Amino acid sequence: MLATKARLQFRVLGSVEVVAGESALTLAGEKPRAVLAFLLLHPNEVVSRDRLVDALWGEQPPATAAASLQVHVAKLRKLLEAAGDSRDRLETRATGYVLHLGADELDAFSFERLVGEARRARTAGDRELAVALLNEALALWRGPVFADLTDATFIQAERARLEELRVTALEDRIEVDLALGRHSELVAELEQLVGEHPTRERLRAQYMLALYRSGRQTEALETYRRFRRTLSEELGLEPGPELQRLERSILRQDESLAPTALPHGGAPRAPRPRRQRFLWAAVLVALGALGATLAGVLLTRDDGSVTAPVVESAAGRTLAAIPVPLPACCGFGFGSLWAAGHHDLTVHRIDPGTNVVVRRIRGVGYQAQIPLVAAGSLWVASAAGPVMRIDPVTGRIVARIPIRVAPIAFGFLTVWGTTLDHRLVRINLETNRVVWSLKLARGSNSWVDELAIGYGSVWVAVADEGTLLRIDPTTRRIVARIGGFGRDDSGMPIAVGEGAVWALRVRKGRDVLFRVDPGSSQVVARIPVGPPAAAPPTGTVTVGDGFVWTGNSDASVSKIDPEKNAVVATYRLNSQPQNLSFGFGSLWVDSYDASQVWRIDPRP
Repeated sequence: MLATKARLQFRVLGSVEVVAGESALTLAGEKPRAVLAFLLLHPNEVVSRDRLVDALWGEQPPATAAASLQVHVAKLRKLLEAAGDSRDRLETRATGYVLHLGADELDAFSFERLVGEARRARTAGDRELAVALLNEALALWRGPVFADLTDATFIQAERARLEELRVTALEDRIEVDLALGRHSELVAELEQLVGEHPTRERLRAQYMLALYRSGRQTEALETYRRFRRTLSEELGLEPGPELQRLERSILRQDESLAPTALPHGGAPRAPRPRRQRFLWAAVLVALGALGATLAGVLLTRDDGSVTAPVVESAAGRTLAAIPVPLPACCGFGFGSLWAAGHHDLTVHRIDPGTNVVVRRIRGVGYQAQIPLVAAGSLWVASAAGPVMRIDPVTGRIVARIPIRVAPIAFGFLTVWGTTLDHRLVRINLETNRVVWSLKLARGSNSWVDELAIGYGSVWVAVADEGTLLRIDPTTRRIVARIGGFGRDDSGMPIAVGEGAVWALRVRKGRDVLFRVDPGSSQVVARIPVGPPAAAPPTGTVTVGDGFVWTGNSDASVSKIDPEKNAVVATYRLNSQPQNLSFGFGSLWVDSYDASQVWRIDPRP
């Protein structure tokens, strides 16, 4: 029986690595890594020396191949022993070698096991567990399979198989998230995935559905038309029948396209005009019991002291207060939310199931901005620079891009940012370099305040000019310069979704939400969201759960119905909201005053 001194983990979902404890050990040289990869593809079986020679050198190996193979095997064995493993791990036999491997010692094995468990959970009706398991499985991926074996032909079949399983698992997770009502949170991720896999009709259908449920019917139909045109011109084909049926359903606004499950958290949405409503008697009974339980919850800090709930009203209820020093919240991805500590040079990874900080990634820069999760990485920008690209699985900083930008956003398969000298920059995901920039402001003295992506455009608010810029990412030109927001020193945060671009501005001493039609690039509505306030004019805006949310200067949050262009609920806070984010069925609020991230259940 194999007995090891230390439990090792082998990784192939990315570069080929051996992990001992917290240390990742990489074999120097492609040939030793190829030996390990081949043995990992054939675990617990005798692999002959001839097969290894063929795999490493092909049909015409050099005369020294056999001797070189022994050297490469010796390097591998030395690495395993240095990691504290037993000599029996890599066993020499008369005709070849055996690499002994346990069921959970290879990340590819763990990935397939978790995907199988997720499917069983979904079949059993436990969607939340299915999503958690799929997120755990997908988080094992650090990059392309066998990423550092570019010349090895023997891995091609396994690389293709595992990549297909990964994309299918992504599709499965997105399907469950859509059933749970998380469509608004999925749009950006699906935009990226459709770009990466342009011929996968299931992803295309999910993207269309997420857009439609987010109030972006025109964009949903346009993505179908572009796909149909591409298929016709390049392959002479039509979209499949499922995609065609979805387009027809969107055109007639079929009620069957409404979410078939309650949003995350189990509470039904407030009734809304002209939208399908679902009555779940059993859930309502359970919700009453839950409300009674939550009424008695006290929120505690790490030091054991008790803090009063931020919200305790008919509009909603605080579910958690999570200590983060001077936070900037929140990015969402890999089954977690991420908050940057403004002064502690740290990104905090928070488990939305337990509301607990489960990891801290340090050294990310002073005055870090809201983290962005995109393209399989965690991105953190700061006024001090540089932009940090971080592996969210290992927490390692994989790239430092020497530019000072804030904020950052993802769209059109790239990362965007605005600089101190009022330029829009685009970062190439493969090279981690700025590939072009565009001058935005005309003589402005302050930072470009906000950046958002959507409706085929990049939107930038220039606060002191009081203008909203619409930029075509293809031509790299400003195609519209929208005014009417007033020229002053107040901020101008923006957000995209629910059929509009939204800009928050202080006008005549009160917060006003401007609605901009992305079709005409015109302001079509002005919505007062907060009473006159003596506080400094700061605010924030986000979109989620079918509503628009603003953090106001009077220490309140407003919930705006985009169909009515009116405030339908107000949340009174005990501190000035700095940032708002919507994810995992909750509203997340941070405040520099309180050094906490609050989780609020927004439903009455």
